Amino acid sequence: NDFLYFSFVTLTSLDYSDLLPLSETAKTLAFVEAIFGQFYIATLVVGLVAANISSRAKIKV
Repeated sequence: NDFLYFSFVTLTSLDYSDLLPLSETAKTLAFVEAIFGQFYIATLVVGLVAANISSRAKIKV
């Protein structure tokens, strides 16, 4: 259960002070997962904005 909690907290960039990566490998993987989470959220937002703009353009035509 701890790894799912840690993964969720890392992907969503919440603060985790109760679980910390200790080894260099774990720190690197946590960093990569945090970057992946930021790109995922950014991609989601871009998709939502593009869909909104597209639907507004169809209404005006």
